[in-house]
Amino acid sequence: RALVAGLASALKAPSAEVPDRIAQLTTKLKEAEKTIENLRKAELLAQGSRLVARAHLPNGIIVASAVLPDGTTAGDLRTLAADVKNHLAGEAGVVLLASSTSDGKVPFVVAATKEAIARGANAGTIVKTLNPYIDGRGGGKPDMAQGSGSNPDGLPEGLKAASDHIATL
Repeated sequence: RALVAGLASALKAPSAEVPDRIAQLTTKLKEAEKTIENLRKAELLAQGSRLVARAHLPNGIIVASAVLPDGTTAGDLRTLAADVKNHLAGEAGVVLLASSTSDGKVPFVVAATKEAIARGANAGTIVKTLNPYIDGRGGGKPDMAQGSGSNPDGLPEGLKAASDHIATL
């Protein structure tokens, strides 16, 4: 009874309405979480256009490279890499995306367009260029590869080494 009275007081509702009030709050919380997730995804995809706009051209291959904010998941990186790759369709382009997490992990994704693959770019090989700098492991196919490392401090140098590798193609 004391627990119900405490809940009723906290929820500012009569004791008999506590279960309904909790159900309403739970529903509102789920809706708010879904809205936040949708906004986060929209913001993430909006970064795709900015990445393409900031891409540089070593040796004629477009390289869209970025370190995304802490907490960006591997799934988010894959989604954004696929979106940026679609923006680069018809051009020789490589996407290099990475993030760091609060637990010290460094997820990363490399994606290459068909035209870049025809010029010798291979996402799996580019991942192998990045791995030593971030104490990483990973690999994949010529068009998409991913992995994770444990040294976020090596990320800037690793992305530069990957870009330098692409410039030699």
